[in-house]
Amino acid sequence: MILIEENFLDKNLCKELVKFTIANKSNMVKFRDVLEIDFSDMEPSLHKKLCIQYLSFLAQRNIIVFPECVRLVLWSKGSKQLLHFDKARDTTTLTSITYLNDDFVGGKTFFENEVVVKPETGKTVFFNGCKYKHGVSQVTSGFRYVLAVWYSNDINELYL
Repeated sequence: MILIEENFLDKNLCKELVKFTIANKSNMVKFRDVLEIDFSDMEPSLHKKLCIQYLSFLAQRNIIVFPECVRLVLWSKGSKQLLHFDKARDTTTLTSITYLNDDFVGGKTFFENEVVVKPETGKTVFFNGCKYKHGVSQVTSGFRYVLAVWYSNDINELYL
């Protein structure tokens, strides 16, 4: 299943998350050629609101999962990710990527089955990253901001 939801997050909320990411750039950790910040560093009420929105959306589709890792990710010019499976944790069963902006060139999410997702502010793509090989085309201009969430069926892996 690859589920693409247009306007999943409100554009103003996306702007707020981008501003938070920029303001906390010095706290970000380099991973490959991107910068990441753990979402738990965000204001707790917003953190809770977003988790409820994601989990409620999935539960309405009979997908019961728990967030195990939530990151704000900054992709700079030149950043890309080749086709891969999500293998960082054995417990991961679902991935979501929410585009927080679209004022950049490149940075499309693509899948081995030739599905290509064009970034649009607020759009979220949900998929099983362990089952669907996916990647990100090179960002050729601007900065790509996303909220990446990995989910587990195991409540013991619950991200707090």
